[in-house]
Amino acid sequence: MVATKIIRPSNSPYCAPTFCVRKANGEWLIVHDFRGINAKMRIPANPIPRKDDICRAMAQGRVFSARDLLWGFYQVRLREDSIPFTASATPDGLYEYPVTPMGVSSSPSCFNRLVQHIFADQQDFCRTYFDHIFVFTPSISIDDHLPALEQVLERCKEQQLFIKLSKCTFCAEEIPCLGDRIGRDGVRMDPAKTELIRNWPVPQTKHELQSFLGTYVYVLRFCPDFAELSVHLIELTK
Repeated sequence: MVATKIIRPSNSPYCAPTFCVRKANGEWLIVHDFRGINAKMRIPANPIPRKDDICRAMAQGRVFSARDLLWGFYQVRLREDSIPFTASATPDGLYEYPVTPMGVSSSPSCFNRLVQHIFADQQDFCRTYFDHIFVFTPSISIDDHLPALEQVLERCKEQQLFIKLSKCTFCAEEIPCLGDRIGRDGVRMDPAKTELIRNWPVPQTKHELQSFLGTYVYVLRFCPDFAELSVHLIELTK
C-alpha cells in the first residue's frame, strides 16, 4: 500500500486502532476503527442510484459493456489538511491515507457523488453505481456501441480513473448488473443464485426455514406468485 501511495508514513497527532478480519475466502482484510472522527463528521447528502432506475434506463439496450473501477475509494484524493485525521496504528508505525479510506463514514457518499458527476453528461448511454460503470446502446451493431464505449473510456482517462480489467465485459449481449443479469431479453436472475436456491437443503428447523425464506426479497421480482406459493411455509415460522 505504501508502494502504490495508498498510505504514507505519518506524524499526525491522531491515531485510529487497526486490526485484521479474515474474509470468507481466507484472505485478511485490514480494518481501521474510525469511530472517533466519524462521530464528528458531517456526511454530505447525495442520493444513491436506485437499482431499478439503472435497469430501467438500460432496458432498451442491445449491446452492453461493464467495468469496475480499480480500488474504488482509493482513487479519490483527500485535501492535504484532511489527511492527518486518517492516521492509524500499525506494527511498523503510524500511517495515513492521502486518499479516502474505507471505514470513514463520508467515503461512500463522496465517492458516489464524484463518479456521478464525472459521467453526468453521458446518461444516454452510461449509468454508474459507486465503482460499477455500465455502457449500453440500442443498436445490435457493435460498431454503433464502440463510440459510446470509447467516450466512457476517454472520460476515465481524462479523470485518471483506473479500471480493473478482470472485472470488465465488453460488447456483450448480456452483462452482470448489481447481482442480476441484464441483456437483450431484459433482466433475469443470476444463474448462480438460481442454482443456490434450487440446491438449498430442505429446512429442518424454524431457523433454517427463516433463512430460506430470506430469499423472498430477491426472488419476488422474478416470481410474482412467490407469496402465494410460500404462504404455508411462512405459517410454519410463526
